[in-house]
Amino acid sequence: MAERMVRHVNESHSGQLREAAERLTGEPAPEVWLWELDRYGATLRPGPGHLVRVPWPAPVATPAALERALACLLSA
Repeated sequence: MAERMVRHVNESHSGQLREAAERLTGEPAPEVWLWELDRYGATLRPGPGHLVRVPWPAPVATPAALERALACLLSA
């Protein structure tokens, strides 16, 4: 499930992902990848050798909750 979500976000939501990374780091992030996604949070790769871990406020327990947490990360 998480692997499919990672692939979808990287293929279809690169602009939102870039904006999220730039909000989190305060730096330009021209090429961002969602690197990892699990019940505890998401890891973004805003550049070579640079990973940013974003923890969820609480662990998620269902696929729907994981989708909501990811949607919140990607929204402004």
